[in-house]
Amino acid sequence: ADLMASGEHENVVRYYRVERDAAHVYLATTLCRQSLAEWLRVHRPQRPPVLTCELVTAMHDIAEGVRHLHDKGVVHGRLCPQCVLCDAAGHLRLSPTRFTSACACTDDCGRTGWAAPEVLCGSRSASPGPAADVFSVGCMFYLIATGDHAFGAAPEERDARVLAGQADVSALWCQPVAQSLVQRMLDARPERR
Repeated sequence: ADLMASGEHENVVRYYRVERDAAHVYLATTLCRQSLAEWLRVHRPQRPPVLTCELVTAMHDIAEGVRHLHDKGVVHGRLCPQCVLCDAAGHLRLSPTRFTSACACTDDCGRTGWAAPEVLCGSRSASPGPAADVFSVGCMFYLIATGDHAFGAAPEERDARVLAGQADVSALWCQPVAQSLVQRMLDARPERR
């Protein structure tokens, strides 16, 4: 239901229609050609990080999509690079909430290294708040700027580092405003994000 309630926005995948049969759910959505993870293979960040117009636009698209969802009372709760899709016009769009298979996410995509500490600690039935999305966006901003994950290269260690509050944003040393912003977005305390 919250998919349809998210309304139309250039940075959110539009769901036009849902059909069901006994075994399947069919979705008619905005045509998107690749995920953020695939987009980053083409638009590689530079070393040291240089925030090009292209990378800043990508960050802006993600932030605007999240802002739109939050304005509509929708918290994504499972943001990760596979849930951010690129449409034919080059806009990055969020594939909202529960239909994660529509954006090629696996069951733990939104939980391995991308989820906020309160999501990792909480029960699966608890609904994440907007600050959880801000945390995930902070992880993606760092990825876009540097090509790396703020909680380390080894996916199997990321959740433990998230829970320990061990973000390393030092690669953004030459971009102090971006470094400060991402550090705040990755704060372990939701009220500080």
